[in-house]
Amino acid sequence: SQGQRAEVEAMLRPELAEAARVYGRDNGNYADLATRLAHAIGREGASAAMLLEARDLMAGAVRVMEQIYAPDIEALLDARLNYAVVLTQTGDFAGALGQIKAMKGNARAQDRAMFGFVVYSAQDQGLISEEQAVEI
Repeated sequence: SQGQRAEVEAMLRPELAEAARVYGRDNGNYADLATRLAHAIGREGASAAMLLEARDLMAGAVRVMEQIYAPDIEALLDARLNYAVVLTQTGDFAGALGQIKAMKGNARAQDRAMFGFVVYSAQDQGLISEEQAVEI
């Protein structure tokens, strides 16, 4: 709900600012908090401005996590999937599909709905065929 989003945002923004000050923006602690904030503000019903902020936070978090985690680490996979959803919501279907492909088939069963949203949105946009969607 909108109230929960505001509550989580109010809690995470100061923590993210503190992590940036203490650790810098190229640190796993910062990336983890950025992912949490992006997930909170980029949820269904978010404004265009919130989606763009979520996209930028996720882009930075994925960039950092790619440097410090192996490709199959859950934190990076979660960040990639959430980034793909936000990219889909902002109309960057090719970018979203790129994040899904970078997961290299490591999506978990509980991620099926988000994964399907991204893949079938790309299919609806004509970026991939039905056969390609099934193969992903």
